Order: sequence, then structure tokens, then C-alpha cells
Amino acid sequence: MRVILLLLTLLTAAPSGAQTAASLRMPAFAQVLILPVPFAHDPAPDWVDSNGSAMIAEWVPGGQSVHDWRQMITLTAIRGAAGSAGAMDRGLGMLRENYEAGCAAPVDLRMANVSRPTGSHGVQALVLTCPQVAGASFGEAMAALVIQGSEDLYTLQWAERFPTGAKEGAAIPLATWDERLQHLSTLRLCAGDQACD
Repeated sequence: MRVILLLLTLLTAAPSGAQTAASLRMPAFAQVLILPVPFAHDPAPDWVDSNGSAMIAEWVPGGQSVHDWRQMITLTAIRGAAGSAGAMDRGLGMLRENYEAGCAAPVDLRMANVSRPTGSHGVQALVLTCPQVAGASFGEAMAALVIQGSEDLYTLQWAERFPTGAKEGAAIPLATWDERLQHLSTLRLCAGDQACD
């Protein structure tokens, strides 16, 4: 489900298991992000697109593709969106609305608490679960952060697909989602001209 593409369009118009973590350096408009991508087999994103005011980058585990995946990490950036009033709430609302648009069943949303990532000005954390993706034989759940940078608004998501009919994220325990949110919140944001290692 590529719900985040719709998020970018709207904003620019106005199995689990032991994994080795990698920290990847990703320039994203005003800042450089050091990302905790747990299954990166290559520091370059598996897919990236930018139109100058919005950017999206995706990473999937080895053996998967951005078209056929079980897990995916997605970073989005919206240039200049961090300074507008209510930016974080709008970012959360867009994530939920777009998730609902691609879901054939009611979406479950659970807010969570995480530490504010280094170099950010605010963060909101949530887990979204869609038990049945429209037109597909799977559901999808996602741990996500909406992050306020110095100038830009970012989202960082860790999504996982599961067989249709599975309850509450295919029996992916809540503790797993909490661990993933905590893992994502270890990202760091640095000024573009600053050494961030």
C-alpha cells in the first residue's frame, strides 16, 4: 500500500525477528537525517523520489522489492512545512486519512510516547493497523513518527504486511510495535553543513 504517495501529493498541494541495525545518512532538504534502518542491505534507498518540495525514500529487506515486500521503512520530507501552525497535527491527520483511504476495513490508530529525536523540535508517535488493504489479500500495520525539523516536516515509518483475517496486526504483539517506535526514535537530525556522525 503506497498511502504515503497520496500524503506527499496532498501536502505539496497546500517476519519480525533478530535484525542487525544500520544507521544511514540521508540528506532531506534543510537537514541531514541519520536513520536507524534495521534491515538495510545497501545505504542507498531502494526507491527515492523528490519534486523539490517533497521527498520520499523507501528501504526493504534483501530479497524483497518496493513492489513486493513484507517490511518497509519509509522516510518522507515536506520542505518548509515544520513552521506552519498545527503542522504536526496535520501530518498525523494526513497519515490516518491516507491509511483509511487504502483500507477496506476500519483502521485502528494507537498513539504512543517516544523520546524526541536528537535535533528535532517535536515528535508524535503512532501505530496504524489496516486489517484488509483494499484490493489485496493482506493487511498492513505501521509504526510511524511525525517529526518536526528546523524547517521541514518528516515522517519515518516501519510497515509490515500480514495475511488477511489476522487480528490486531497479524498477531504482531503490541510490544513489537513499541520496540519499533523506540528504534525509529533513535534517528538524529543535523543541519546540512554540520558533521552528524
